Amino acid sequence: MQENEQRGFRIGTLGPISMFVEPSFLILLGLFVVLDLDRKVPVRLALLWIPVVFFSVLLHELGHALMISLLKHGPSTITLSGFGGVTRNQRDSRPWQDILISLAGPLVSIGIALGAALLFRESAFVRSDPMLAAMLPILVWANKSWAIFNLLPIYPLDGGQVIRNFFLMITSPQRAFSISSVTSIILGVGLAVLALFLRQIFVAVLAAMLVMQNYREWQVYRNWKQRPPSEQDPGGD
Repeated sequence: MQENEQRGFRIGTLGPISMFVEPSFLILLGLFVVLDLDRKVPVRLALLWIPVVFFSVLLHELGHALMISLLKHGPSTITLSGFGGVTRNQRDSRPWQDILISLAGPLVSIGIALGAALLFRESAFVRSDPMLAAMLPILVWANKSWAIFNLLPIYPLDGGQVIRNFFLMITSPQRAFSISSVTSIILGVGLAVLALFLRQIFVAVLAAMLVMQNYREWQVYRNWKQRPPSEQDPGGD
């Protein structure tokens, strides 16, 4: 789907891809800086989180959008917000295509992490430059963490979308949505509890929001199952 209204401001276009930033994303960038400052990190190093997070999230979403273009599904809209980024596109795609689109973002993040790690290890120039020597490890950590988080099988994270589309290939849409939602609820609750134990409040809040979203979807499926067979969609199970 595509947004009819943008709450943020346009930062550019890349062919059929439009890119926007919401004010909440700027708050997210500031949060990373503040957390580093709270750990007594020098200001000049704490500020490195701004370009690292900005470009890491943007390139992750560009991975999705470029795969959409490669599969010839038309223009896409990337929006960076306080909870990361999202790529929207109005398309009628097959499940296997959506799996490729979902995996493209994490693969870009993994590629960035590996490239930055290799550059840091092999380049004496990089290690001798104080800013680059400080930035590349942050770039590695940010992209590795973002890829791992997005590959969790919790909808609508990339891993959750892969699971849902996998089941769409082997069972009915209703059952695929039900399996995906229940799995996401269980794993989301576990993630929230673990995040609270580790005092990762941002992750805990995000996990709680994912749980609520999937709980609402599961309720929709449950209400559908309780309807008389004559009122159910013929494609149901």
